[in-house]
Amino acid sequence: MKYFPNHELKAVSGNAMEFSNGETYAYDLLAYTPLHQLPGVVKNSELAENTGWVDVDNKTLETKFENVYAIGDVTHLKTDIGAVLPKIGVFARQQAAVVAHNIGRKLANQKPDQTFVPEGKYFIEAGEGKASETAGRFSATGQNDVKMKTPAQWGHFSKWWDEKFWFFKNF
Repeated sequence: MKYFPNHELKAVSGNAMEFSNGETYAYDLLAYTPLHQLPGVVKNSELAENTGWVDVDNKTLETKFENVYAIGDVTHLKTDIGAVLPKIGVFARQQAAVVAHNIGRKLANQKPDQTFVPEGKYFIEAGEGKASETAGRFSATGQNDVKMKTPAQWGHFSKWWDEKFWFFKNF
């Protein structure tokens, strides 16, 4: 198994891939992540900002349009220290819960009372049955409190268990 970060895929045919630098490689199974960008319908709307994403209020996730919210991978969130918040599922789930709660309160003529706090745990698969657990709070105080563990089999098991538990709890 080989991993080719920072390579731009130019062409794929049969069982060979060619990168823009002219290198070619044969493969049996190709797993490819396309360029992460806004969907065209959003990109061509007034929601898209100069950042190439949808800018939202860091706490309420409201866009520049009143009562219009954005969550997950389309958003552009920055911490107070200027770091861009990673686009990971744990944050999208938290954002959805905050927005849904606050919309419900607005519909009930109550003041929204929840804010998004960028904290949580996620896993980075490393292959060979190992994963790295990464957790913490992307703090607004100027100090990131995010710890990344060395990839291990226990990390892979923890990832599996967290996913199963979340699914069981929610469905």
